[in-house]
Amino acid sequence: MQQKYFKKGLITGIILGTILAVSALGYLYYVSKRNMAQSDAIGKSKHFKELNLPLKDLEGKPVDMMQFSDKYVLVNFWGTWCLPCVQEMPMLQNEYKALKEKYVFVMISDEDPQTIKAFKEKKGYDFVFVRSEEILQSMIGVFPTTFILDKSQRIIFTKTGSFENMDPNGFKQLLLKQIK
Repeated sequence: MQQKYFKKGLITGIILGTILAVSALGYLYYVSKRNMAQSDAIGKSKHFKELNLPLKDLEGKPVDMMQFSDKYVLVNFWGTWCLPCVQEMPMLQNEYKALKEKYVFVMISDEDPQTIKAFKEKKGYDFVFVRSEEILQSMIGVFPTTFILDKSQRIIFTKTGSFENMDPNGFKQLLLKQIK
């Protein structure tokens, strides 16, 4: 008698486990397809405003990227938890100091403003740090991702991944090459 209930329970458990596994795989497939579509849309964007990304400064005030239209803009999507992001920042800071007359560097994160402020102050970076309330990693895909925008905010260069292994002079030449 006990064996009969054991077999029923075992069969029921296997059926429920299979249903749960198939449902989980279906959900993961759906999420990955959605994220790939978002990343494709970002990759195909020709103008930064097409990303429709509301931004705020670290005090919570809205940021309009057009306020930087007098310069070229390096936009870097990053996170304090992202080791390649953190490792490339010293080189970005050095080039930012050298090219401030022509460029503004805007660092965009979806982290808490206090986390970003603490990181910025600890490291002494003077980039423009802003945040998005969107979940950037699902939108962007890979951190860091960097765009260079011309003065009309058109995306003229995109790089997925870090610049950390790039020769600083090569990075500077890349930035200068974008200026028309």
